[in-house]
Amino acid sequence: MEPLRVMVPILASGIVFGLAALAFARPFGDGPASRKACSVALFLAYLTGHWWIEGTPEVVPERALDWLPYLALLGLGLCFVEPKKLRVAGFVFAAGLVPWLVLGHKIGRWDVGEAILWLGLCSAFLVSALLAWEKLATRLGTRWWGLVSMTFAASLAYILVVSGDLKLGQLAGALAAGSGALVTVNWLWPRIEGTAAFVPVFAILAFGLLATGHVDFFGYVPRAVTALVWFAPFSALALPKTTKPGIALAVVALVLAVAIVIAHSAAPSLDPYDEYR
Repeated sequence: MEPLRVMVPILASGIVFGLAALAFARPFGDGPASRKACSVALFLAYLTGHWWIEGTPEVVPERALDWLPYLALLGLGLCFVEPKKLRVAGFVFAAGLVPWLVLGHKIGRWDVGEAILWLGLCSAFLVSALLAWEKLATRLGTRWWGLVSMTFAASLAYILVVSGDLKLGQLAGALAAGSGALVTVNWLWPRIEGTAAFVPVFAILAFGLLATGHVDFFGYVPRAVTALVWFAPFSALALPKTTKPGIALAVVALVLAVAIVIAHSAAPSLDPYDEYR
């Protein structure tokens, strides 16, 4: 696939985020109220990339990949849930539902004990990630959160590509473009904020992409890489609250760099004659 064809939907996602954030900032309002506008913008940015890469979303999903737009919609709904206690309850509900949707066709191959174990682990993985990303985003502020979320999604895109699935890598790239566009939008119009508002869309999509990488491509993403991806936000939260945001970004990037190295070393060979050499 030509580099231009790979990059166009990713760039389009970034542009859609910027336009949507500006368009929805007016009805939602400036300052803290604009965070909801950024949530809608990230949803539309990802949907644009998904439509461009994969086509119109299936009305009745048949594959894990088909569920991704609906996961983004679920995340968008959680962005509007208040107060905080109800929002956390929504996180728990989503953490129980999302793994079941993504892993659905695999559950039938497991016995009851194995299904409970894997669904329980995935639910704990997702709810802890949602809470960690929300806390980290609040601590970092809009621009630094935009940089951290873009770094995370771009690293996830590279991991998925080297693990053998270019399409999932492109979709993660669309998520990275939308997240990164927040930095530009906030720099040009400081009254438009992002912070923790679009965390549900971001985190649920990131989980869905990573889980789909396991389900739809036979699990070429190593478990060590999955663990490091999950650990990334916690590595920054482990730092003192007074730590400069740039250091938090560097720590997250370092953890993700280790994950990329492991993914690269474990990547499947694309040469069909490699096993005969």
